[in-house]
Amino acid sequence: MFETHFWQVFPRRKTTPTIQGSKSKIRKKLEDAIKQGETTWEQIKESLENYAKSDKVQKGYIQMPMTWVNAEGWNYEYTTPLVRRPENPDEWRRILGKPGPFTRQHWINNWPIDLFGPEPGQPNCRVPAEIIYEYGWIRKVI
Repeated sequence: MFETHFWQVFPRRKTTPTIQGSKSKIRKKLEDAIKQGETTWEQIKESLENYAKSDKVQKGYIQMPMTWVNAEGWNYEYTTPLVRRPENPDEWRRILGKPGPFTRQHWINNWPIDLFGPEPGQPNCRVPAEIIYEYGWIRKVI
C-alpha cells in the first residue's frame, strides 16, 4: 500500500521530477509513527492527498518527501483552491496553454487529478478527447 499510494500521490517539483532521498528511511519513519500511535495509515493517506491538492503545492511550493515526513505533515490542515473544471474546449485550451513540448512536460509532471481526472489515455480522464489529440498526448485512433 505504501509504494502504490505514497509515491504516486506525493507531488513532484518541476526542477526535480524524480523523488530524491531514501525511500526506505521514509517508509521506516512512517511505520514508526504508526507503531507509536502518532498517526494511522488512513490519516497519512488523507493528509497526503490534501497536501497534493493544496494551495501551496498548486503555487509550486513543494516539500521534499523526507521534509514532509520529518515535519509530520499528516498533522497539518491544508487549504485547497476552489477551482471548477472547464466546460468547453476553449476553456481547456486557456488552462492548458499552447501545445508544445514544455506544456506537455509540465502537465505530465503536475497533472491535477482532482480537476482533470486520471491522466490522458486512462479511463475516466475528464479532458475532452479532441484536446488530448490536439495536444499530442495520445495518437488519434482511426
